[in-house]
Amino acid sequence: MPKYDFARSWDIVRYVKELDKRLRKQEVLAGPLAVSSYNVAWTATTTNPSLGDGALVGRYFRSGSIVGVSINLIYGPATNPGSGEWHFSLPLAVTATASYAGSAYAEHLNNKYLGTAILESGSSTCYVETGQATGTWDDSGSNPFAWGSGDVGVITAQYETDQ
Repeated sequence: MPKYDFARSWDIVRYVKELDKRLRKQEVLAGPLAVSSYNVAWTATTTNPSLGDGALVGRYFRSGSIVGVSINLIYGPATNPGSGEWHFSLPLAVTATASYAGSAYAEHLNNKYLGTAILESGSSTCYVETGQATGTWDDSGSNPFAWGSGDVGVITAQYETDQ
């Protein structure tokens, strides 16, 4: 941008008009946020779970280095929980310089259980802390309850990426 003398009022007006023009141009170039699907990998620290006839849906958007993600798990009759702490893949790795927390909830028999999604720096997965004594969504499908057909788990988070 050209130099402006802010002691002169017409330079202030010119500056504001030029700034407005540049911001509008950026907005047009950036366009609206597009939401995309991605394949979520569901793993565990000991034995990986298998989805069977359940569903696992990942959606995300990106604006610059900021990523918003939503992961939805629907447990089916043939879903196998594996064993150990559950991890869910992210569409892009978390920045190496910070960790983030998102929100999570699980629903079982119309009861909702809140949790915190943990996205550690440099990681390409997240996991859920429940705040209960046993800690995370995990272990034989027993936390925060005995997971069964029709149960739902939802994770949402926003984080920064270096990719």
